[in-house]
Amino acid sequence: DDKRAAELCTEACDGYLDIACSKLVAFYANGIGVPKDQKKAFEIADQACREDEALGCYDEGMLYQQGHGVELDMKRAAEAFDQACKGGRMEGCTELGTQYALGQGVARDAKRAAELFDTACTADDAGGCTLLGLATLHGDGVSADRGRAVELLKKGCKGGEHQACETLSSLGESP
Repeated sequence: DDKRAAELCTEACDGYLDIACSKLVAFYANGIGVPKDQKKAFEIADQACREDEALGCYDEGMLYQQGHGVELDMKRAAEAFDQACKGGRMEGCTELGTQYALGQGVARDAKRAAELFDTACTADDAGGCTLLGLATLHGDGVSADRGRAVELLKKGCKGGEHQACETLSSLGESP
């Protein structure tokens, strides 16, 4: 049951098990097995990040990015995603790359965005592959190369990224 799952995650998170802390963040953010408390969700993610848990930093970045449990702050989101990325959470690299691509919380830098997407894609993050594929298709921060873009989009599509599959279809390519 959800309440028991939240209790078990609390115990495991107290022992600094990052996946348990991340689940606990989701439980509090969504009111699963515990009363909904987005501020508490942020506190858990923040504590995990301060303990150098990369997944906690990713969660913290998402909460800053969405303004859940904390004031929306794209600069602090970027800082948290950077820490997550450096800690090996590739979804943190992808999110930070997106912020660079859009100039949210950081100066717009298409080249840096492509580098971050490449880092994530090299580690098999489907979102990173998709976004690098789109950048490569349009020559945004990286040389335009349709063949390479299709290859990257296929990797993203195989990883479950719907946008990659749709783009391939619009290019007349099969996933």
